[in-house]
Amino acid sequence: MPADPPPLPSTAPSPCPSCSAPLAGRFCSACGERAFDAGELRLGSFVREWASALTSLDGKVWRTLRLLLTSPGLLADQRCRGARVRTLAPVQLFLLANLIYFLLASTTPADIFTTSFHGHLRGQIYSGTAQQLVHERLGLDASALATDAGRATLRAYAQRFELVNQRNARSLLILLVPLFALLFALLQRGRPRGSAEHLVLATHFGAFFLLYVALVAMWALFLVVAALHIVGLEPPRVVLEPIGTLLIALSSAIWCRRAFVRFYGNSARGALLRALAFASLLLLPFYAYRAVLFGVTFLEV
Repeated sequence: MPADPPPLPSTAPSPCPSCSAPLAGRFCSACGERAFDAGELRLGSFVREWASALTSLDGKVWRTLRLLLTSPGLLADQRCRGARVRTLAPVQLFLLANLIYFLLASTTPADIFTTSFHGHLRGQIYSGTAQQLVHERLGLDASALATDAGRATLRAYAQRFELVNQRNARSLLILLVPLFALLFALLQRGRPRGSAEHLVLATHFGAFFLLYVALVAMWALFLVVAALHIVGLEPPRVVLEPIGTLLIALSSAIWCRRAFVRFYGNSARGALLRALAFASLLLLPFYAYRAVLFGVTFLEV
């Protein structure tokens, strides 16, 4: 009696290691997972994978940063047309800019985002309300503030406030993005762009603001002041603050003018007028951000 023939090899596709769907070909049609190869566990393959990942990430990061600074509006336009592979996503870019800014913020002569405790209590639209809230919480009136004990109580509270305030300033910066987007939407009424598209451009502008205006522009102002100091001139603070504000406004207007032409299709003149209007309104989002920063910190301390 002849022996039974050997069983034929199974032709059933192996399951995807990620979603267990039948895997046909190199990639899963359900989730996109690549077919597993035991050779990937070898040291050489692991080293090549790390080198490829780092090279790819580095190229993507530098390409995104270069386009952000040299071609305003292009990243947003590409994103809204579906081109996503070669550059960072808007939120990734903003988080990277946030990280870079706060790593380098201690080296800059001015931090325009982290408002100090006393900065909250003076010079802001909400400062009167902030003072009242703090004094009521600490049980301090005008007579108590005039005493050493009252001033010591306020100093101790200020120290606790500053610690929480510094942490919240980093996490709440993202609130500026929808405020920028709201201004874009108001200035570009009638243009064929939706709310999400305004947010994409606003996220890119926020990243630009963190990387260029808050770092480069502030250092430029510092170097000008240092040069004046060397030649024996000491410009008063009341003069420096308007100059810093003007420098920020002009930098923002230049970026926005180019972005508005490319992203919204404005004419050169229309983009310039809208960019100048945006720059003139730029303080409003920052006042709102600082008010929220104070409120959140006040509730935590």
